[in-house]
Amino acid sequence: MLFETFKDTFNFRKEAIKFEKNGFYTKAPKGTIAYKEYWQEQREYCLNGYTANGVKITGRHYFYLNFCPIILLKPNNSKKTEGLPLFYDYDKFYFDMIDKALYYKKGICLLKGRRKGFSFKSASLLAYEYTFVLNSISFVGAYLEEYSKTTFNYAVHMLDFLLKHTAFGKKRIINKEDYKKAGYRLKNGAIGGTGNEIRYLTFKDNPSKGIGKSANLFIFEEVGKWHNIFESYMLTEPLLKEGNTFIGLPILQGTAGDLSEGVTPFAEFFFNPEKYNFIAIDNIFDEGNSNKKIGLFFPSSYGHNGIYGTQPYNTKQELFGTPMMDEDGNSNITVAEQDIIDKRNMLGTSGNEKAKYLYTTEYPLKPSEAFMVAGLGVFNNERLNAQITKVRSYKEYEPQRGRLEWKIDNGIINYNEVVWIPDPQGAIKIWEHPEPNITNESPYLSGIDPIDINITRRKAYHSDGAMLVIKTVHIPKHIDNNIKEWHKNKDQRLYNALVCEYVDRPNDAEVFFENTLKINTYYKCFNRQCLVENNKKNIIDYYNRMKKTLLYLHGSPEILEGKIDYNPSVKVGVTLTESVKNVAIQYLIQFLEKYTEHIFSEDLLEELVIYNEIGNFDRVSALLMAIMMFEEKEFTIKRKIVKKEYVSLPMYTWQNGKLIAI
Repeated sequence: MLFETFKDTFNFRKEAIKFEKNGFYTKAPKGTIAYKEYWQEQREYCLNGYTANGVKITGRHYFYLNFCPIILLKPNNSKKTEGLPLFYDYDKFYFDMIDKALYYKKGICLLKGRRKGFSFKSASLLAYEYTFVLNSISFVGAYLEEYSKTTFNYAVHMLDFLLKHTAFGKKRIINKEDYKKAGYRLKNGAIGGTGNEIRYLTFKDNPSKGIGKSANLFIFEEVGKWHNIFESYMLTEPLLKEGNTFIGLPILQGTAGDLSEGVTPFAEFFFNPEKYNFIAIDNIFDEGNSNKKIGLFFPSSYGHNGIYGTQPYNTKQELFGTPMMDEDGNSNITVAEQDIIDKRNMLGTSGNEKAKYLYTTEYPLKPSEAFMVAGLGVFNNERLNAQITKVRSYKEYEPQRGRLEWKIDNGIINYNEVVWIPDPQGAIKIWEHPEPNITNESPYLSGIDPIDINITRRKAYHSDGAMLVIKTVHIPKHIDNNIKEWHKNKDQRLYNALVCEYVDRPNDAEVFFENTLKINTYYKCFNRQCLVENNKKNIIDYYNRMKKTLLYLHGSPEILEGKIDYNPSVKVGVTLTESVKNVAIQYLIQFLEKYTEHIFSEDLLEELVIYNEIGNFDRVSALLMAIMMFEEKEFTIKRKIVKKEYVSLPMYTWQNGKLIAI
């Protein structure tokens, strides 16, 4: 977005300038008419906004600039100190959007570059509600306590400032560490005051923490690090609504570079704001996507302080000496972008691609860069993130969701056939349904990372069960090899591609086992073309009971023989030991070098980016199983076509000094 250029912005913060110079806001003695008139006027500005030079800022913005102390870098200072905020063009946009959301009864989902001061802005919103909105209840929540508590404490510091230096301060009837309530006790024992409240909540292991409460404002901090943000938000949303209309304001915000556990649901909210009734803007940042709506995005080029040319990596001499922000808080976006690009190029040419990648994710210029996940580099992150961006850009890559049910023949369950039932809430995702009339050699193979019964009964979070299906066609016929165009031509079949994903954690593990059997049945993986991780043997017991083990489950892979010392005790599936995993990862690296663009699961792509040897990566584990099955099938086919040719040589004998054939 392009901001208008603002002039003489000191007019918006005259009271702040006065306080910083004198240590007080008004010379009028407390209790006098002049004192009351001064603070009544300031209250009016805080409620209805303030106009200077023909430009109006909102009341919340005026309150933030003049009455909310933060930690900031003041002009001509080398270190940050406490002071009242400066005017920035992107702050005006932010506070304007807050008022717009309230007017149109919408929420806000925003993504920001690092060091933009949004924790202070969020704190000022909490302090504003507590100070000016009667009977208000405001919350700040986060997955981890440190994030919600930090913003809450900033707000409390602002409220303490109001008590000391303004007429806006409110005494507290409740003054707990995580809960403040305005009020006071009257002589007769009754409680007076507004009763306004602010609280902070921690949602780790409890997405229902907000249930049973009501709120005027709910700030969800660092949602990119919030593992259960989707469940947390959907369970909390009703406390901000009356029927289907927002009566409170939800704000979900994440920071570029801090997107990890919650990146997928955050992306869902951010790239589909209208679906969740959030404020939406055009995506003018990612080329070719200006017609697509996104949440609010604040790139690193906004509020990027400094002088271009003072750093050794700066290259554009014609820009040397140009400020990247002027004294009125206007962002010189073009020059700031050049400074950021220069830094990236320097990191890239130095050979430190990892550093360049991290810098790009932490200081993004467009949303696609912010949502690149900074992984450990086991796989090709550049290629994976390019595919993530493409998958998010094209709705055609979205899977069908549904469930599979056994076919009923004359009232009897037929365990050899299944029926696909579309269901938006279904756990099975399909990009391509199986080809019809498969009777002999099925092109589909699968991998399963199972769960066990004893684990699913625990309340604490553990890994899910996962199953992936890959379609492999060794000699593609009538197929355009350019998979980039696949989404435009649904008659074109996939090959060497992920076609189905099932990730679930039902209360009864046998529900998961049964669904894997249904998927194997649907895709006809009947030549033992499913490889399962066998360290959790309950799934094998289930297949044994259903008499399906020898039909679907593959034995110990031959591709491991001769590569490692592998002597399995279980003859079905594979034990993912460290040595087996290393072999599988090498096969997966080779597969991804050829077929990354054949993977359309955003969740799987993100797991591949952040994959390491320690965490839970259920989809990647299932993919490792499928890839070993893929290589096993390749190995089997090659072995079949190798023919041993024996040469029949004639027999000879010596006769009369000559060699004669017998």
